[in-house]
Amino acid sequence: RYGITRGAPRVMRLLEKHGIRATFTACALALERAPALAREIVRQGHEVTSHGWRWAHQFNMNEEQEREYIRKAVESLER
Repeated sequence: RYGITRGAPRVMRLLEKHGIRATFTACALALERAPALAREIVRQGHEVTSHGWRWAHQFNMNEEQEREYIRKAVESLER
């Protein structure tokens, strides 16, 4: 929890202080579990690039499973 409660807020403050816009590579589930961080990323005008819905190896998935995995990530990030 250190990264979410201490590390991420420090990084967010530094980015805002220096007027830097960043791209966050994140699993959608991680942002679901850290809604305050997700809101702050959006508030500061950063972007999120999807690292999938959760921590999983997509190379083990068949096409149908991978499409479902991507769909879940997109829906989660849009929320």
